[in-house]
Amino acid sequence: MRSAPRVPALAPALATMAEKCGSFAQLPDALHAESFVSGVIGQFQHRMPDTAVLSDVLLDFVDALERTGEPEQYALLRALAAIGPARIAAAARAAADRVPAGADWRLPVWLPSVGQVTPGTCRRWTDRFGEAEHLLVTYRYDEDGPEHALYVTRDHSWHGALWSSALVTEDRLDEVREELGRQARKEGVALEVIPAREAHDALRDAALAFLEHRHGPPETGDGWPDRDFFETLTLTVHRGAALRADAAPDVLAAGTLAAHRSSALSWRAQDAEELHAQFLASPEGARLTTHAARILPLNLMRLSADFMGRDPRRIGPRTLDRLLGELLPASLFAPDALLKELPAAVEAWFGWLGERHLPAGERKAVARQVRKLAAKLPKRARASHNPARPYIADVEENGHDGDVLQAVLERRSFAVPYPGERLVEPGTPPELVVRLNAQRPDVPKDREAIVLCELLARGLDPAEYPYHVHVVEQLWADQPREVWESAQRLRARGLPRERVLELLAGALRPHVRELPVSTGGVGFDPKEYLDSLAAL
Repeated sequence: MRSAPRVPALAPALATMAEKCGSFAQLPDALHAESFVSGVIGQFQHRMPDTAVLSDVLLDFVDALERTGEPEQYALLRALAAIGPARIAAAARAAADRVPAGADWRLPVWLPSVGQVTPGTCRRWTDRFGEAEHLLVTYRYDEDGPEHALYVTRDHSWHGALWSSALVTEDRLDEVREELGRQARKEGVALEVIPAREAHDALRDAALAFLEHRHGPPETGDGWPDRDFFETLTLTVHRGAALRADAAPDVLAAGTLAAHRSSALSWRAQDAEELHAQFLASPEGARLTTHAARILPLNLMRLSADFMGRDPRRIGPRTLDRLLGELLPASLFAPDALLKELPAAVEAWFGWLGERHLPAGERKAVARQVRKLAAKLPKRARASHNPARPYIADVEENGHDGDVLQAVLERRSFAVPYPGERLVEPGTPPELVVRLNAQRPDVPKDREAIVLCELLARGLDPAEYPYHVHVVEQLWADQPREVWESAQRLRARGLPRERVLELLAGALRPHVRELPVSTGGVGFDPKEYLDSLAAL
């Protein structure tokens, strides 16, 4: 037993928790015991996404159980050794071996059965779009004992990750089997019996995909499930491993995760390019004339394969919701003028893809959903949280050109820093400035407020504020162009941004006829001003 805790801050709480686990030995059977163990581990997993920290905390919990030296905690250590993740199981086994079991200890009669299950029948059905896979696997503790089952759902619109799992006791097993059959028949697919090895691979891959990809990208808000999900996770992993005699239950093993990554979706950039070329040669593709519209299918294929782990040719309701409702709007980096072109391009691409890869009976339903999602795409893209999008939203001339957008970004982010880089006075909540939009049509003074907050934080003389505000406006609009040219020249000499802005404001000051109330009130002699800029 380790003398010093790995996570000292949690040591008192873990000691208290270990003391309260005395009720474990009063559970009625091995199945309830395994559910208890899975629930305890799940509480930690839900709070600790970092698997390294999670392992350390669980090891400290094992040490806390050992310190009690009581039969109830000894029984829990044996159960952890039977179904816990590999590193935790090994530590629990060693800890239990060190505990001097008393001759008068009355241990649960079911303790030797914990984790000793024999798999039965494995049933599976997958919806007609190949997006949700449902598995029901039965188990017994002994040949004549009652059956129980594990019911698992995988989300193949997101890397095939484990979506949900539930333990089905004997009293509900017939009901669940019948419901599973009804669902399959309603979907028009077969409820098939599959080999144990195939079910093992499905459960293993589902758990590993969840470990790496959660339930979705962070920006969708549903990446981390609730505690109920985690309370069955350890049991799910153990039951999956029980389907193969040579398997070890461990969702924390880096080597296992690396092997899973190497067997991920086989989809090459060359596959996307070939499919894209076929689309552009079709009548649907030929109707798309702008660069942004013609390149969009490549971006959609990349999102599907790289971000969703989904073959881009496989279309379905859940896939479309994720792709067009979540990922594409969040990843689009395009001005408003180009967003208007996207709905027609989306409909053309998925219409063509559906004709080639969807059964005729599914095409109309998918086409309706595509139209609905495509119509909402510009609005969703404008509302996305990409901090750089306001900086290019109004670009029109050559707006599809990446070099043009990059040049605009460089100039405008120099004038108005991105949200996370803005200066505020000490004591001012940073989120107040982060929320200001550098370009928001309904709040035209947001940009001016960002500039003023920075000047206050830098302690500049308030008399200098109007000149700085107007220089920023000139840089934003790139009018006159000589302002940005002068700024680039000064930056090339190694001057910091703050000093460049001071010099630009100083060049403007002598030529102002009247001090502005706001940025719109500045008047100056253009020729003299340009001469001063050139002199910089």
